[in-house]
Amino acid sequence: MGLFYCAYRRLNKPTAVRILRTAGLSTQSHHLTSESPYVRAFGSPNAEKLKGKDGDFLYFPDFFSQAEQETLLKLALWKLDRVDSRRRRRRRRKESTEPPQGPSVGSNNLQCMFDPSSDYGFEDGHFDSVITRYRESLITAFPNPSTIGAPSYSSILKRVYDLLPQSAGSELARDLYYDKVLPEGSPEISPALDQPFEQPLQTSTHALHLAPDGYILPHVDNVDASGTVIIGVSLGADRILRLEEATQDGPQLKIAHKGWDVLLNSGSLYIQKDSIRYEYAHSILPYGDESVWNNTQLVPGHRVSLMVRDIKPEVAS
Repeated sequence: MGLFYCAYRRLNKPTAVRILRTAGLSTQSHHLTSESPYVRAFGSPNAEKLKGKDGDFLYFPDFFSQAEQETLLKLALWKLDRVDSRRRRRRRRKESTEPPQGPSVGSNNLQCMFDPSSDYGFEDGHFDSVITRYRESLITAFPNPSTIGAPSYSSILKRVYDLLPQSAGSELARDLYYDKVLPEGSPEISPALDQPFEQPLQTSTHALHLAPDGYILPHVDNVDASGTVIIGVSLGADRILRLEEATQDGPQLKIAHKGWDVLLNSGSLYIQKDSIRYEYAHSILPYGDESVWNNTQLVPGHRVSLMVRDIKPEVAS
């Protein structure tokens, strides 16, 4: 994907979305019922239902710097490409004639790090028909930074893991993370944690690459396998996350078609837990009539998300 394409996308970025960006990183969080340029209600949701539960959904629009986004995207694409047979074949044919792709100098657009959609082995449908046009992989082993041509990502991932609520499962996850992911001798490792760790990791980290024509239908993540918390990191094109009030009626999920939309920009992070985890279906809207923010159509592009979920202790054991 050439520099002309990257420059074109920068020039054609929707103004209404671009002006929402802040000049620097911010730890300010937004919740669903607060006044926020990143959140809007649809279908007259019941705000009283969330009274006293603001912490069940928190959104940080500028959690990662541009350099951190590039590092995390390199990590995710490295893992996704390793399990994508079409991508491996095409990469072998191209490596001898094309230099590696990366962001252009001064670019804040991660689209430059992606190749055309035809180079990827996107799946047309998920096993439960929820996701269309996607690649995905669990991240169970982390490469050396030199393998992916990126600075150390340990401290970046640590910021995500540290957002897990205090629980037995999250403590196991942090301990194993410090022991297995951070390099030996790192000042971030305490001597007590610099020992082999034999207990199971009670989180799962999942990379999902959504094609420009991909989308995710309303669903509630598996309540038997996953715990109460979902952390989502967005890298790449802007997409709209929709949260809709939902109830489980036997095997059927009944959607009330009212709730909130959240503009997920690159470098953002959200935490979804408890009432928003179980009582709301979440989806990623397709580009088109509904993917409009402040009267401006979102520009289609590739998006990679990193999802961190806690796992119930009885499932992990």
